[in-house]
Parts: sequence; structure tokens; C-alpha cells
Amino acid sequence: MDCLDPVFSTVTNYILRPTFSVLSPMISAQYHLSHTDLAKILSSFQFSYAVTWLLGGIFLHAVGTRLGLALAVVFWSVVNILTGFASSVFGFAAFRFLLGIGDCREGVTTIELVPLRFCLSVSLSNVNFMRRSAAWRAAIK
Repeated sequence: MDCLDPVFSTVTNYILRPTFSVLSPMISAQYHLSHTDLAKILSSFQFSYAVTWLLGGIFLHAVGTRLGLALAVVFWSVVNILTGFASSVFGFAAFRFLLGIGDCREGVTTIELVPLRFCLSVSLSNVNFMRRSAAWRAAIK
């Protein structure tokens, strides 16, 4: 696997992840969603993301790092495409829930790939960078 695959998957993830939040004023106007509806949609992502961190690690160890990253990216991309067909609060919440599952697997896989690709001293600094960037991403939300 090329060393840049985790970088490209993470950058794509960081760009596409906040899309719903940025577009929520337009989506809520088009589908007449209340603030409560938006909170349900956005919290479904956070809930699935939190729950599947453990399951994502178990899944990754069962299928392997390479296949795990490939499946995570394909799953996340397909669900991201299907989100465009949602037209109700339940539909948006269901697809955001599935996006949280795929997003979590991508994050777990990327953190595991860093030590496999670099020597120990470099990998520790890269893993720390990945964790700090994840903390910043969560703080910016």
C-alpha cells in the first residue's frame, strides 16, 4: 500500500465530514427542518462515531489494515453518495449514522497504518499529530 493512501483518505474525510453542517441552513430551509430535527440528524453521527470506535478496531483486526481501509473508504463514499437521496429527518439521520460508522473505521485504520509505515520515532510523532489533529477537528466543530 502506498504511504499516501492514508493521507488522501484522511484529507478527503476532513473535507467531506463537515459538509452537512455547512449546508444545514439550506437543507433545513428546503426540507422545513427545525433546530431539533437538525440536532437529531447531527447527533446520530456523533453517537455512531462514539459507539463504533471499539467495533471499528475489532473489525480492523479481523480483516486486516489494507482491506479495512479499502472497505472503510468504499463504505463511507457510497453512504455519502446515498445521503443525497434522503428527504426526511429519519433518512438524513440514518445516513449520518452510517457515515459515523464509516468515518470511525477510516480513523482507526489510519492510526494503525502510521506505525506500520514509519520507524518507531517517526511513527510516534505521526500518531501524536493524528490524535492532536483529531482533537482540533472536534474542538472546531
